Amino acid sequence: MLSRIAKVLRLVPAERAYLFRMAGRVDLSDASNYEDELVRNTVERCVSSISYPAYVLDKYWTPIFWNTELAKIFSFWLNGPEINLLRHMFLDPHARTFVVDWELRARNLVAQFRNDFSNHIDDPKMIELISGLTQASDFFQSVWEGQRVLFRDGKEKSYNHPRMGLLKFSQTTFMAAAEPSLKLVILAPLG
Repeated sequence: MLSRIAKVLRLVPAERAYLFRMAGRVDLSDASNYEDELVRNTVERCVSSISYPAYVLDKYWTPIFWNTELAKIFSFWLNGPEINLLRHMFLDPHARTFVVDWELRARNLVAQFRNDFSNHIDDPKMIELISGLTQASDFFQSVWEGQRVLFRDGKEKSYNHPRMGLLKFSQTTFMAAAEPSLKLVILAPLG
């Protein structure tokens, strides 16, 4: 019904998003600003210009852009079998040894994702992602059923890199104003 109203009113993307937010509904035919080539190219150029490791996640937490600094450190993730951040964390065995304090970080990651999930609860692709993870990982299933919710944090993130040794970063996450489902993550080295 809201989709028809938005179409009749010929709403621009920001107006359409506002209408659905105010109605507390999810727009399944979300015509995001991100699809605009100019916005896409601008976001990609911005990420490439950052000197620290940086990447952009879509609403499913799949990286869509990253810079060379990130690729140097996280090549096994970005070139691995599971590029989606959640699927990588729970299904790629390398993540358990690479991520320091893996269990706590995995629990926090699910709690942070749940916060984003609430904005896309009716999205079939989002439901498919959760369903696939609950079937493939008993640990994910138990954490997901815990119903914990967190904002993405700027706490220290540490990694055991096979060649570079222990790496420590302070993580900062930004939301794009033109496309709030996109998250820019920057990892500032510590020490």
